[in-house]
Amino acid sequence: MNHYTVKASELNLGDTVELFEGPFSFAIVKKISHDLVWFYRPYATTANDVAYAGNQLICLMGVEEFAVSRQGSTTYKVWQSMTTR
Repeated sequence: MNHYTVKASELNLGDTVELFEGPFSFAIVKKISHDLVWFYRPYATTANDVAYAGNQLICLMGVEEFAVSRQGSTTYKVWQSMTTR
């Protein structure tokens, strides 16, 4: 699968980006304003992320939402873009 690298100011709504190398490293561009780009990053469970309830396991999932400046120099790998779907 191909990707391309862009700065935050070049991201588009709905882009799927890799924030870092490793598990749970992908996020989706949720919102863009003049100054900020908001990301939505769900992450899955590991064997330690469970709760016991009687005779069943409850798997815990999380989500992180955060914003970065559109003026920053950090680059992001875009793996899927709404403009190319």
